[in-house]
Amino acid sequence: MSNAACEPAPVRLLPPLCVGGAAATALVAAWAMSDGDGRQTLLAAALYWLMPLALALWVAAVARARAAGGEPFGAWLRARAGTMTLAAVAVAVVFATMPPAMRMQFDETSLLGTSFGMHAERAALMPIGALPAPDGAHVTGWNLDKRPPLWSFLVSVAHDVAGVRVGNAYAANAVVLWSLLVLVGWRLRAAAGGAGGALAMALLAGLPLLASCATSAGFEALALSLLAAAVVAAIDFVRAPTAPRANALLATVLLGAQARYESLPVLLALLAVVAVVARRWPRDRFGAWLLAAAPLLLAPLALLWVHGRDAMFYPEAQGQPLVALAHFADHVGPLLAAVFAWGPQPFAALPTLLAVAVGALALARPAGRVALATLVVAPVGAATAIALLWFYGDVRENTAQRLFLPLAALLALLPPLACAAWRARKLALALLVAALAAGAHNLTALRAERVLPRQNAAVMLDAVDVALAGLRPAPDRTLLVSAVAQYLIVQGHAAITPQQWLARRPRLGDAIDVVVLATPLDAACRAQAGDPRDVLAALPAQLLGEVPFGADRVAAWRLAR
Repeated sequence: MSNAACEPAPVRLLPPLCVGGAAATALVAAWAMSDGDGRQTLLAAALYWLMPLALALWVAAVARARAAGGEPFGAWLRARAGTMTLAAVAVAVVFATMPPAMRMQFDETSLLGTSFGMHAERAALMPIGALPAPDGAHVTGWNLDKRPPLWSFLVSVAHDVAGVRVGNAYAANAVVLWSLLVLVGWRLRAAAGGAGGALAMALLAGLPLLASCATSAGFEALALSLLAAAVVAAIDFVRAPTAPRANALLATVLLGAQARYESLPVLLALLAVVAVVARRWPRDRFGAWLLAAAPLLLAPLALLWVHGRDAMFYPEAQGQPLVALAHFADHVGPLLAAVFAWGPQPFAALPTLLAVAVGALALARPAGRVALATLVVAPVGAATAIALLWFYGDVRENTAQRLFLPLAALLALLPPLACAAWRARKLALALLVAALAAGAHNLTALRAERVLPRQNAAVMLDAVDVALAGLRPAPDRTLLVSAVAQYLIVQGHAAITPQQWLARRPRLGDAIDVVVLATPLDAACRAQAGDPRDVLAALPAQLLGEVPFGADRVAAWRLAR
Protein backbone atom coordinates (compact mmCIF):
# COMPACT_ATOMS: atom_id res chain seq x y z
CA MET A 1 0.00 0.00 0.00
CA SER A 2 1.38 3.40 -0.90
CA ASN A 3 1.97 6.10 1.65
CA ALA A 4 -0.69 8.21 -0.03
CA ALA A 5 -3.27 5.51 0.65
CA CYS A 6 -2.36 5.64 4.33
CA GLU A 7 -3.06 9.35 4.66
CA PRO A 8 -6.48 10.05 6.17
CA ALA A 9 -8.48 12.90 4.76
CA PRO A 10 -8.13 16.09 6.86
CA VAL A 11 -11.78 15.89 7.86
CA ARG A 12 -11.17 12.42 9.36
CA LEU A 13 -8.41 13.86 11.52
CA LEU A 14 -10.81 16.22 13.23
CA PRO A 15 -12.60 13.78 15.59
CA PRO A 16 -9.45 12.42 17.30
CA LEU A 17 -7.85 15.86 17.40
CA CYS A 18 -10.98 17.33 18.96
CA VAL A 19 -11.11 14.53 21.55
CA GLY A 20 -7.46 14.99 22.54
CA GLY A 21 -7.66 18.77 22.60
CA ALA A 22 -10.87 18.74 24.65
CA ALA A 23 -9.38 16.32 27.19
CA ALA A 24 -6.25 18.46 27.60
CA THR A 25 -8.32 21.62 27.87
CA ALA A 26 -10.55 20.04 30.51
CA LEU A 27 -7.53 18.98 32.55
CA VAL A 28 -5.96 22.44 32.46
CA ALA A 29 -9.29 24.12 33.27
CA ALA A 30 -9.93 21.81 36.22
CA TRP A 31 -6.42 22.51 37.51
CA ALA A 32 -6.85 26.26 37.13
CA MET A 33 -10.16 26.24 39.03
CA SER A 34 -8.81 24.16 41.93
CA ASP A 35 -7.10 25.42 45.08
CA GLY A 36 -3.55 24.46 46.13
CA ASP A 37 -4.30 21.00 47.54
CA GLY A 38 -6.85 20.26 44.84
CA ARG A 39 -4.36 21.19 42.12
CA GLN A 40 -1.75 18.91 43.63
CA THR A 41 -4.15 15.98 43.92
CA LEU A 42 -5.46 16.41 40.35
CA LEU A 43 -2.02 16.78 38.81
CA ALA A 44 -0.56 13.86 40.77
CA ALA A 45 -3.38 11.60 39.57
CA ALA A 46 -3.00 12.74 35.95
CA LEU A 47 0.77 12.19 36.02
CA TYR A 48 0.19 8.62 37.19
CA TRP A 49 -2.73 7.51 35.01
CA LEU A 50 -1.39 8.99 31.78
CA MET A 51 1.80 6.92 32.03
CA PRO A 52 0.10 3.63 31.05
CA LEU A 53 -1.40 5.45 28.06
CA ALA A 54 1.99 6.81 26.96
CA LEU A 55 3.60 3.38 27.32
CA ALA A 56 0.76 1.57 25.54
CA LEU A 57 0.88 3.99 22.60
CA TRP A 58 4.65 3.62 22.39
CA VAL A 59 4.56 -0.19 22.48
CA ALA A 60 1.81 -0.28 19.85
CA ALA A 61 3.60 2.19 17.57
CA VAL A 62 6.96 0.42 17.78
CA ALA A 63 5.32 -2.99 17.26
CA ARG A 64 3.45 -1.73 14.20
CA ALA A 65 6.63 -0.22 12.75
CA ARG A 66 8.49 -3.50 13.28
CA ALA A 67 5.66 -5.55 11.77
CA ALA A 68 5.58 -3.25 8.73
CA GLY A 69 9.12 -4.39 7.98
CA GLY A 70 7.76 -7.87 7.20
CA GLU A 71 10.25 -9.80 9.34
CA PRO A 72 8.62 -12.48 11.57
CA PHE A 73 9.08 -11.76 15.25
CA GLY A 74 10.90 -15.05 15.90
CA ALA A 75 13.47 -14.33 13.20
CA TRP A 76 13.78 -10.73 14.41
CA LEU A 77 14.50 -11.97 17.92
CA ARG A 78 16.95 -14.70 16.88
CA ALA A 79 18.94 -12.21 14.82
CA ARG A 80 19.53 -10.12 17.94
CA ALA A 81 20.23 -12.95 20.36
CA GLY A 82 24.01 -12.50 20.21
CA THR A 83 23.78 -8.76 20.82
CA MET A 84 21.38 -9.33 23.73
CA THR A 85 23.78 -11.83 25.29
CA LEU A 86 26.79 -9.51 24.95
CA ALA A 87 24.75 -6.67 26.44
CA ALA A 88 23.79 -8.85 29.42
CA VAL A 89 27.46 -9.69 30.00
CA ALA A 90 28.38 -5.99 29.84
CA VAL A 91 25.65 -5.07 32.35
CA ALA A 92 26.83 -7.83 34.69
CA VAL A 93 30.41 -6.50 34.51
CA VAL A 94 29.28 -2.93 35.23
CA PHE A 95 27.15 -3.91 38.22
CA ALA A 96 29.82 -6.26 39.57
CA THR A 97 32.42 -3.50 39.34
CA MET A 98 30.12 -0.78 40.69
CA PRO A 99 27.73 -2.16 43.33
CA PRO A 100 24.47 -0.18 43.03
CA ALA A 101 23.98 2.65 45.50
CA MET A 102 22.35 6.05 45.82
CA ARG A 103 24.89 8.46 44.37
CA MET A 104 23.02 11.70 43.65
CA GLN A 105 21.04 12.68 46.74
CA PHE A 106 18.41 13.94 46.99
CA ASP A 107 17.07 13.36 43.49
CA GLU A 108 17.02 9.61 44.03
CA THR A 109 15.18 9.91 47.34
CA SER A 110 12.47 12.03 45.70
CA LEU A 111 12.16 9.69 42.71
CA LEU A 112 11.98 6.62 44.93
CA GLY A 113 9.51 8.31 47.24
CA THR A 114 7.30 9.15 44.26
CA SER A 115 7.49 5.53 43.11
CA PHE A 116 6.23 4.49 46.56
CA GLY A 117 3.34 6.96 46.23
CA MET A 118 2.50 5.69 42.76
CA HIS A 119 2.41 2.15 44.14
CA ALA A 120 0.37 2.94 47.25
CA GLU A 121 -1.82 5.86 46.13
CA ARG A 122 -1.87 5.55 42.32
CA ALA A 123 -0.72 9.15 42.22
CA ALA A 124 2.63 10.88 41.65
CA LEU A 125 3.06 11.82 45.28
CA MET A 126 6.14 11.39 47.47
CA PRO A 127 5.89 10.69 51.22
CA ILE A 128 7.11 13.49 53.49
CA GLY A 129 6.00 12.12 56.86
CA ALA A 130 5.27 8.71 58.39
CA LEU A 131 4.26 7.68 61.93
CA PRO A 132 4.73 4.32 63.67
CA ALA A 133 1.83 1.90 63.27
CA PRO A 134 1.26 -1.74 64.32
CA ASP A 135 1.77 -2.93 60.73
CA GLY A 136 4.80 -0.67 60.10
CA ALA A 137 5.32 2.97 59.17
CA HIS A 138 2.09 4.69 58.12
CA VAL A 139 2.52 7.62 55.72
CA THR A 140 0.68 10.69 56.97
CA GLY A 141 1.90 13.35 54.55
CA TRP A 142 2.44 13.49 50.80
CA ASN A 143 3.82 16.10 48.43
CA LEU A 144 4.11 16.54 44.68
CA ASP A 145 7.66 16.50 43.35
CA LYS A 146 8.93 18.64 40.47
CA ARG A 147 10.34 15.77 38.39
CA PRO A 148 8.61 14.16 35.37
CA PRO A 149 6.94 10.86 36.28
CA LEU A 150 8.05 8.12 33.88
CA TRP A 151 10.98 6.73 35.87
CA SER A 152 9.05 6.68 39.13
CA PHE A 153 6.13 5.00 37.36
CA LEU A 154 8.33 2.22 35.98
CA VAL A 155 9.81 1.61 39.43
CA SER A 156 6.30 1.63 40.92
CA VAL A 157 5.35 -1.17 38.53
CA ALA A 158 8.33 -3.12 39.88
CA HIS A 159 6.96 -2.46 43.39
CA ASP A 160 3.57 -3.79 42.26
CA VAL A 161 5.19 -7.01 41.04
CA ALA A 162 8.02 -7.64 43.50
CA GLY A 163 7.07 -5.68 46.62
CA VAL A 164 8.28 -2.29 47.78
CA ARG A 165 12.06 -2.08 48.06
CA VAL A 166 14.84 0.28 47.04
CA GLY A 167 16.49 -2.49 45.04
CA ASN A 168 13.72 -2.30 42.43
CA ALA A 169 15.20 0.97 41.19
CA TYR A 170 18.59 -0.65 40.70
CA ALA A 171 17.01 -3.60 38.88
CA ALA A 172 15.08 -1.22 36.64
CA ASN A 173 18.28 0.65 35.77
CA ALA A 174 19.99 -2.64 34.92
CA VAL A 175 17.19 -3.35 32.42
CA VAL A 176 17.45 0.19 31.03
CA LEU A 177 21.22 -0.12 30.55
CA TRP A 178 20.77 -3.52 28.87
CA SER A 179 18.14 -2.06 26.52
CA LEU A 180 20.41 0.85 25.60
CA LEU A 181 23.34 -1.43 24.85
CA VAL A 182 21.16 -3.74 22.74
CA LEU A 183 19.70 -0.84 20.75
CA VAL A 184 23.02 0.85 20.02
CA GLY A 185 24.99 -2.38 19.65
CA TRP A 186 22.58 -3.88 17.14
CA ARG A 187 22.30 -0.76 15.00
CA LEU A 188 26.07 -0.39 14.74
CA ARG A 189 26.51 -4.13 14.22
CA ALA A 190 24.26 -3.85 11.17
CA ALA A 191 26.45 -1.07 9.75
CA ALA A 192 29.95 -2.02 10.92
CA GLY A 193 29.76 -5.75 11.58
CA GLY A 194 29.98 -7.65 14.84
CA ALA A 195 33.13 -5.79 15.89
CA GLY A 196 31.39 -2.44 15.38
CA GLY A 197 28.46 -3.45 17.56
CA ALA A 198 30.72 -4.87 20.24
CA LEU A 199 32.84 -1.71 20.10
CA ALA A 200 29.77 0.47 20.71
CA MET A 201 28.68 -1.64 23.69
CA ALA A 202 32.19 -1.74 25.15
CA LEU A 203 32.61 2.03 24.89
CA LEU A 204 29.23 2.73 26.50
CA ALA A 205 29.66 0.14 29.26
CA GLY A 206 33.13 1.52 30.00
CA LEU A 207 31.90 5.10 30.17
CA PRO A 208 32.33 6.20 33.80
CA LEU A 209 29.43 8.66 33.78
CA LEU A 210 26.98 6.13 32.35
CA ALA A 211 28.17 3.37 34.70
CA SER A 212 27.69 5.69 37.67
CA CYS A 213 24.19 6.73 36.57
CA ALA A 214 23.10 3.21 35.64
CA THR A 215 24.09 1.78 39.03
CA SER A 216 22.22 4.51 40.90
CA ALA A 217 18.50 4.96 41.63
CA GLY A 218 18.24 7.96 39.31
CA PHE A 219 16.55 8.60 35.95
CA GLU A 220 19.53 9.70 33.83
CA ALA A 221 20.05 6.32 32.10
CA LEU A 222 16.36 6.12 31.18
CA ALA A 223 16.39 9.61 29.65
CA LEU A 224 19.50 8.74 27.61
CA SER A 225 17.99 5.45 26.43
CA LEU A 226 14.81 7.14 25.21
CA LEU A 227 16.86 9.86 23.51
CA ALA A 228 18.83 7.12 21.70
CA ALA A 229 15.58 5.38 20.75
CA ALA A 230 14.19 8.63 19.35
CA VAL A 231 17.36 9.25 17.32
CA VAL A 232 17.20 5.70 15.89
CA ALA A 233 13.51 6.16 15.05
CA ALA A 234 14.31 9.49 13.38
CA ILE A 235 17.05 7.95 11.24
CA ASP A 236 14.73 5.10 10.21
CA PHE A 237 12.02 7.59 9.26
CA VAL A 238 14.32 9.85 7.25
CA ARG A 239 15.63 6.85 5.33
CA ALA A 240 12.11 5.60 4.52
CA PRO A 241 9.33 8.06 5.44
CA THR A 242 6.36 5.76 6.07
CA ALA A 243 3.39 6.24 8.39
CA PRO A 244 4.38 3.40 10.79
CA ARG A 245 7.87 4.87 11.15
CA ALA A 246 6.46 8.35 11.67
CA ASN A 247 4.19 6.96 14.39
CA ALA A 248 7.09 5.18 16.10
CA LEU A 249 9.08 8.42 16.17
CA LEU A 250 6.18 10.49 17.52
CA ALA A 251 5.32 7.89 20.18
CA THR A 252 8.95 7.75 21.29
CA VAL A 253 9.07 11.54 21.58
CA LEU A 254 5.85 11.57 23.64
CA LEU A 255 7.21 8.89 25.96
CA GLY A 256 10.69 10.39 26.19
CA ALA A 257 9.22 13.76 27.16
CA GLN A 258 8.07 12.15 30.42
CA ALA A 259 11.60 11.11 31.42
CA ARG A 260 13.44 14.29 32.38
CA TYR A 261 13.05 18.07 32.53
CA GLU A 262 14.96 18.90 29.36
CA SER A 263 13.76 15.86 27.37
CA LEU A 264 10.87 17.65 25.67
CA PRO A 265 12.85 20.61 24.21
CA VAL A 266 15.65 18.24 23.22
CA LEU A 267 13.26 15.90 21.41
CA LEU A 268 11.47 18.84 19.80
CA ALA A 269 14.87 19.92 18.42
CA LEU A 270 15.18 16.42 16.94
CA LEU A 271 11.73 16.69 15.34
CA ALA A 272 12.68 20.07 13.87
CA VAL A 273 15.69 18.51 12.15
CA VAL A 274 13.52 15.64 10.91
CA ALA A 275 11.04 18.14 9.45
CA VAL A 276 13.82 19.92 7.57
CA VAL A 277 15.44 16.73 6.27
CA ALA A 278 12.36 14.64 5.46
CA ARG A 279 9.96 17.46 4.42
CA ARG A 280 6.95 15.15 4.74
CA TRP A 281 5.02 13.37 7.46
CA PRO A 282 2.87 10.45 6.27
CA ARG A 283 -0.17 9.82 8.47
CA ASP A 284 -2.61 6.99 9.04
CA ARG A 285 -5.50 6.57 11.46
CA PHE A 286 -3.23 5.37 14.28
CA GLY A 287 -1.04 8.42 13.74
CA ALA A 288 -4.10 10.65 14.02
CA TRP A 289 -4.86 9.24 17.46
CA LEU A 290 -1.23 9.70 18.44
CA LEU A 291 -1.46 13.36 17.49
CA ALA A 292 -4.68 13.58 19.48
CA ALA A 293 -2.99 12.09 22.54
CA ALA A 294 -0.08 14.55 22.36
CA PRO A 295 -1.77 17.55 24.04
CA LEU A 296 -3.25 15.34 26.75
CA LEU A 297 0.14 13.74 27.51
CA LEU A 298 2.05 17.03 27.43
CA ALA A 299 -0.41 19.21 29.36
CA PRO A 300 0.46 17.68 32.77
CA LEU A 301 4.16 18.31 32.07
CA ALA A 302 3.40 21.99 31.46
CA LEU A 303 1.45 22.15 34.73
CA LEU A 304 4.27 20.31 36.51
CA TRP A 305 6.71 22.90 35.15
CA VAL A 306 4.57 25.66 36.66
CA HIS A 307 4.51 23.74 39.97
CA GLY A 308 8.26 23.14 39.84
CA ARG A 309 9.15 26.83 39.45
CA ASP A 310 8.63 27.25 43.19
CA ALA A 311 11.90 28.53 44.70
CA MET A 312 11.64 25.91 47.48
CA PHE A 313 12.77 23.31 44.95
CA TYR A 314 16.02 25.19 44.22
CA PRO A 315 17.52 26.44 47.48
CA GLU A 316 21.00 26.06 46.00
CA ALA A 317 20.16 28.71 43.37
CA GLN A 318 20.28 31.35 46.14
CA GLY A 319 18.05 33.71 44.18
CA GLN A 320 20.00 33.70 40.91
CA PRO A 321 18.12 33.09 37.60
CA LEU A 322 17.58 29.39 36.93
CA VAL A 323 18.37 29.84 33.22
CA ALA A 324 20.62 32.59 31.84
CA LEU A 325 23.20 33.28 29.14
CA ALA A 326 25.60 34.30 31.90
CA HIS A 327 25.51 30.74 33.18
CA PHE A 328 26.45 29.48 29.70
CA ALA A 329 29.45 31.81 29.58
CA ASP A 330 30.59 30.65 33.01
CA HIS A 331 30.10 26.94 32.35
CA VAL A 332 31.32 26.33 28.80
CA GLY A 333 35.04 26.78 29.57
CA PRO A 334 35.15 24.27 32.44
CA LEU A 335 33.16 21.81 30.32
CA LEU A 336 35.67 21.96 27.45
CA ALA A 337 38.55 21.59 29.89
CA ALA A 338 36.92 18.53 31.45
CA VAL A 339 35.98 16.94 28.13
CA PHE A 340 39.51 17.13 26.77
CA ALA A 341 41.25 16.10 29.99
CA TRP A 342 43.57 13.13 29.64
CA GLY A 343 43.08 9.89 31.53
CA PRO A 344 40.03 8.44 33.30
CA GLN A 345 37.30 11.06 33.28
CA PRO A 346 33.52 11.04 32.97
CA PHE A 347 33.15 12.27 29.39
CA ALA A 348 34.80 9.74 27.10
CA ALA A 349 35.44 6.03 27.17
CA LEU A 350 38.53 6.67 25.03
CA PRO A 351 40.62 9.86 25.17
CA THR A 352 38.42 12.55 23.66
CA LEU A 353 40.92 13.77 21.09
CA LEU A 354 41.13 10.27 19.62
CA ALA A 355 37.34 9.91 19.65
CA VAL A 356 36.81 13.23 17.88
CA ALA A 357 39.55 12.56 15.32
CA VAL A 358 38.16 9.16 14.42
CA GLY A 359 34.55 10.36 14.57
CA ALA A 360 35.27 13.21 12.15
CA LEU A 361 35.77 10.59 9.46
CA ALA A 362 32.00 10.02 9.51
CA LEU A 363 31.40 13.51 8.13
CA ALA A 364 33.85 12.95 5.27
CA ARG A 365 31.37 10.67 3.51
CA PRO A 366 29.32 12.35 0.78
CA ALA A 367 25.56 12.42 0.12
CA GLY A 368 23.29 12.17 3.09
CA ARG A 369 25.82 11.49 5.80
CA VAL A 370 25.75 15.09 7.04
CA ALA A 371 21.96 14.97 7.33
CA LEU A 372 22.04 11.73 9.31
CA ALA A 373 24.86 13.05 11.50
CA THR A 374 22.74 16.12 12.25
CA LEU A 375 19.99 13.85 13.60
CA VAL A 376 22.51 12.57 16.15
CA VAL A 377 24.34 15.78 16.94
CA ALA A 378 21.39 18.23 17.11
CA PRO A 379 19.56 16.71 20.12
CA VAL A 380 22.82 16.14 21.98
CA GLY A 381 23.85 19.71 21.27
CA ALA A 382 20.47 20.92 22.54
CA ALA A 383 20.80 18.87 25.73
CA THR A 384 24.32 20.23 26.30
CA ALA A 385 23.26 23.84 25.68
CA ILE A 386 20.34 23.51 28.12
CA ALA A 387 22.67 22.11 30.78
CA LEU A 388 25.12 24.99 30.28
CA LEU A 389 22.33 27.57 30.53
CA TRP A 390 21.06 26.01 33.76
CA PHE A 391 22.32 27.59 36.96
CA TYR A 392 23.58 24.20 38.15
CA GLY A 393 25.40 23.26 34.94
CA ASP A 394 28.96 23.71 36.22
CA VAL A 395 30.86 20.56 35.36
CA ARG A 396 33.25 21.20 38.25
CA GLU A 397 30.37 20.34 40.58
CA ASN A 398 30.42 16.56 40.86
CA THR A 399 26.65 16.21 40.98
CA ALA A 400 26.20 18.37 37.86
CA GLN A 401 28.26 16.12 35.60
CA ARG A 402 25.28 13.80 35.00
CA LEU A 403 23.59 16.66 33.11
CA PHE A 404 26.12 16.05 30.34
CA LEU A 405 25.47 12.31 29.96
CA PRO A 406 24.18 12.67 26.35
CA LEU A 407 27.40 14.47 25.38
CA ALA A 408 29.52 11.82 27.09
CA ALA A 409 27.64 9.05 25.27
CA LEU A 410 28.05 10.75 21.89
CA LEU A 411 31.80 11.17 22.43
CA ALA A 412 32.04 7.50 23.35
CA LEU A 413 30.16 6.47 20.20
CA LEU A 414 32.13 8.60 17.72
CA PRO A 415 34.61 5.82 16.83
CA PRO A 416 31.97 3.14 16.06
CA LEU A 417 29.90 5.72 14.18
CA ALA A 418 32.92 6.48 12.02
CA CYS A 419 33.51 2.78 11.46
CA ALA A 420 29.86 2.42 10.41
CA ALA A 421 30.10 5.35 8.00
CA TRP A 422 33.18 3.91 6.32
CA ARG A 423 32.26 0.23 6.74
CA ALA A 424 35.67 -0.05 8.40
CA ARG A 425 35.31 -3.42 10.15
CA LYS A 426 39.03 -3.95 10.66
CA LEU A 427 39.35 -0.56 12.31
CA ALA A 428 36.41 -1.46 14.54
CA LEU A 429 38.16 -4.66 15.61
CA ALA A 430 41.36 -2.79 16.44
CA LEU A 431 39.49 -0.16 18.40
CA LEU A 432 37.54 -2.85 20.25
CA VAL A 433 40.75 -4.06 21.91
CA ALA A 434 41.56 -0.49 22.99
CA ALA A 435 37.99 0.05 24.18
CA LEU A 436 38.04 -3.05 26.39
CA ALA A 437 41.30 -1.94 27.97
CA ALA A 438 40.05 1.62 28.43
CA GLY A 439 36.77 0.39 29.87
CA ALA A 440 38.50 -1.83 32.42
CA HIS A 441 40.76 1.05 33.42
CA ASN A 442 37.87 3.52 33.68
CA LEU A 443 35.63 1.21 35.71
CA THR A 444 38.50 0.46 38.07
CA ALA A 445 39.11 4.18 38.52
CA LEU A 446 35.37 4.69 39.08
CA ARG A 447 35.22 1.99 41.74
CA ALA A 448 38.24 3.50 43.50
CA GLU A 449 36.57 6.95 43.26
CA ARG A 450 39.50 8.44 41.39
CA VAL A 451 36.80 9.68 39.04
CA LEU A 452 33.24 10.68 39.95
CA PRO A 453 33.52 10.27 43.72
CA ARG A 454 30.20 9.84 45.49
CA GLN A 455 28.40 12.99 46.49
CA ASN A 456 29.17 14.16 50.01
CA ALA A 457 25.50 13.96 51.02
CA ALA A 458 25.25 10.35 49.85
CA VAL A 459 28.33 9.39 51.85
CA MET A 460 26.94 11.19 54.87
CA LEU A 461 23.74 9.17 54.63
CA ASP A 462 25.87 6.05 54.91
CA ALA A 463 26.83 7.36 58.35
CA VAL A 464 23.11 7.77 59.10
CA ASP A 465 22.59 4.13 58.11
CA VAL A 466 25.41 3.09 60.45
CA ALA A 467 23.83 5.03 63.29
CA LEU A 468 20.44 3.46 62.66
CA ALA A 469 21.95 -0.03 62.44
CA GLY A 470 23.19 0.43 65.99
CA LEU A 471 19.82 1.72 67.20
CA ARG A 472 17.71 -0.83 65.30
CA PRO A 473 14.59 1.36 65.17
CA ALA A 474 11.38 -0.54 64.45
CA PRO A 475 8.79 1.22 62.25
CA ASP A 476 6.00 0.07 64.58
CA ARG A 477 7.45 1.66 67.73
CA THR A 478 10.13 4.22 66.81
CA LEU A 479 9.58 7.65 65.33
CA LEU A 480 12.65 9.34 63.85
CA VAL A 481 12.74 13.14 63.76
CA SER A 482 15.29 14.28 61.21
CA ALA A 483 15.95 16.79 58.46
CA VAL A 484 16.50 13.78 56.16
CA ALA A 485 13.11 12.27 57.04
CA GLN A 486 12.24 11.59 53.41
CA TYR A 487 15.33 9.43 52.99
CA LEU A 488 14.45 7.54 56.17
CA ILE A 489 10.90 6.90 54.93
CA VAL A 490 12.25 5.48 51.67
CA GLN A 491 14.36 3.12 53.79
CA GLY A 492 11.20 1.90 55.55
CA HIS A 493 11.35 3.94 58.78
CA ALA A 494 8.67 6.06 60.45
CA ALA A 495 10.04 9.60 60.25
CA ILE A 496 9.01 13.26 60.17
CA THR A 497 10.95 16.49 59.89
CA PRO A 498 11.69 18.73 62.89
CA GLN A 499 9.34 21.28 61.35
CA GLN A 500 6.51 18.73 61.25
CA TRP A 501 7.19 17.65 64.84
CA LEU A 502 7.11 21.18 66.20
CA ALA A 503 3.96 22.03 64.22
CA ARG A 504 2.00 18.90 65.07
CA ARG A 505 3.47 17.31 68.20
CA PRO A 506 1.74 14.04 67.24
CA ARG A 507 0.10 12.08 70.02
CA LEU A 508 1.99 8.85 70.46
CA GLY A 509 1.57 6.02 72.94
CA ASP A 510 4.03 5.54 75.78
CA ALA A 511 5.48 2.53 73.97
CA ILE A 512 6.68 4.72 71.08
CA ASP A 513 10.25 6.00 71.20
CA VAL A 514 11.01 9.37 69.61
CA VAL A 515 14.60 9.59 68.36
CA VAL A 516 16.03 12.84 67.04
CA LEU A 517 18.82 12.54 64.45
CA ALA A 518 21.25 15.43 64.08
CA THR A 519 23.33 15.32 60.86
CA PRO A 520 25.79 17.56 59.00
CA LEU A 521 23.01 18.24 56.47
CA ASP A 522 20.82 20.02 59.02
CA ALA A 523 22.05 23.52 58.16
CA ALA A 524 21.43 23.04 54.43
CA CYS A 525 17.95 21.59 55.03
CA ARG A 526 16.84 24.07 57.71
CA ALA A 527 14.64 26.21 55.45
CA GLN A 528 12.65 23.25 54.17
CA ALA A 529 12.76 20.79 57.09
CA GLY A 530 13.43 22.77 60.27
CA ASP A 531 16.24 22.29 62.77
CA PRO A 532 16.63 19.25 65.08
CA ARG A 533 18.22 21.57 67.65
CA ASP A 534 14.85 23.29 68.11
CA VAL A 535 13.29 19.92 68.99
CA LEU A 536 16.09 19.11 71.43
CA ALA A 537 15.71 22.55 73.04
CA ALA A 538 12.00 21.97 73.65
CA LEU A 539 12.24 18.67 75.54
CA PRO A 540 14.86 16.81 77.60
CA ALA A 541 16.77 14.23 75.60
CA GLN A 542 19.28 11.44 76.17
CA LEU A 543 22.24 10.98 73.83
CA LEU A 544 22.11 7.43 72.42
CA GLY A 545 25.22 7.46 70.26
CA GLU A 546 27.31 9.20 67.64
CA VAL A 547 28.89 8.25 64.33
CA PRO A 548 31.83 10.43 63.19
CA PHE A 549 31.62 12.01 59.75
CA GLY A 550 34.77 13.96 58.97
CA ALA A 551 35.02 16.83 61.42
CA ASP A 552 31.30 16.50 62.18
CA ARG A 553 29.04 13.72 63.43
CA VAL A 554 25.67 12.01 63.16
CA ALA A 555 24.11 11.98 66.64
CA ALA A 556 20.99 10.22 67.91
CA TRP A 557 18.97 11.49 70.91
CA ARG A 558 15.95 9.90 72.61
CA LEU A 559 13.32 12.43 73.69
CA ALA A 560 11.84 12.26 77.18
CA ARG A 561 8.07 12.82 76.88
